[in-house]
Amino acid sequence: MPVSLPHRPLRVKPPGKTIASDVWLVLLTLFLGLGCALIVLFPLPALVSDYAVRDTAKPIAGGTIEHGSCTSKLFLVICDADLALSWPGKPPLRRSLHYFFVDAHFGDYSARVVVDPSRPEDMTTDLALDMMTNRLITMAIAGPIFLAVSLGILWVNVRSVRRHQKLRRALSGQLLRLVTMKIVAAGRRSVSTSYVQPDGTVLTESWKLPAKSQPIVLDSKQRTILGVTAGDGKLAMPLDRELKWIRLTKEERAAALRG
Repeated sequence: MPVSLPHRPLRVKPPGKTIASDVWLVLLTLFLGLGCALIVLFPLPALVSDYAVRDTAKPIAGGTIEHGSCTSKLFLVICDADLALSWPGKPPLRRSLHYFFVDAHFGDYSARVVVDPSRPEDMTTDLALDMMTNRLITMAIAGPIFLAVSLGILWVNVRSVRRHQKLRRALSGQLLRLVTMKIVAAGRRSVSTSYVQPDGTVLTESWKLPAKSQPIVLDSKQRTILGVTAGDGKLAMPLDRELKWIRLTKEERAAALRG
């Protein structure tokens, strides 16, 4: 497919980088931060108070579990309980308890309210205390793993944003030159290309393709596609069949597609 670019500085819009991707990065960062809080910070107060009464809490007649449930996600068990304590001559106490642990148990869990008489506001359940070591180990392992995965995902996304910004700065506002790039891998909505820089270094990049967009194929057998570079020629990006990845007027786009 022959293409003829106008002889004037052009701006580029590399594939895979849009306003939606910026919004997604912000939402992803917020989601990962919330996930870390839920895994580590949210259950930590209950874990600390339960650890303090682990040797002194005993069952009490006035303690009830008004609402309680444990759900399993693979081997992770998440329990929620609304506890109530009624003492003769004393105001009733309530506490919501949330904790998780790892267990291969199948079936229902049973629990009852236990209280340290010197700290009734920290009432808990015997199940929570029985799983104390499990809860500590689960948090100690799950917290760092989730944090590492979260930071890894965030780093990949930030790196992608910076790469697109670097490419846009390198190519925009300059005269673009046509170059040949080679496809090294292709998916339904992505393509990986190799580009030989002026010094002979081979630069490999991956591109997310917008919906209904395809690169301009020069030779299907050789798996070559058309791209553009500018300046020192160290960076390049592919062109799409409709030339929407570069900023052209309607007249320039029509003329360019005619060759």
